[in-house]
Amino acid sequence: MPLKLVKRPKTPYWIMRGTVRGISVEETTGTSDPKSAEAIRIQREKELLDESIYGKKVTVTFAEAAVDYIEHGAGETRFLKPLADHFGTTLLRNITQHESERNEWPTAFVID
Repeated sequence: MPLKLVKRPKTPYWIMRGTVRGISVEETTGTSDPKSAEAIRIQREKELLDESIYGKKVTVTFAEAAVDYIEHGAGETRFLKPLADHFGTTLLRNITQHESERNEWPTAFVID
């Protein structure tokens, strides 16, 4: 069932509700404008479809991965801020080996 927009009582925002390839969703669009909500719904449905086909790496940004890393206590976080500042909303799939080896990093980030 594709995502559909619904209005809930007590909130001015449109809600996206439905299932895309087995992934259930009920999320706010964060907007009360129907045209903007429809654009957000279309984008989110595409993200869910891509994720179901190609895996999470296709739709996850560096910032989302960094937050997940911190929340799960996966390791050292002191070097994460400069990386997050640089990569921010870049999709993980777009970060290549070449990108990670650029000479712009502080000396502490260079791995020999």
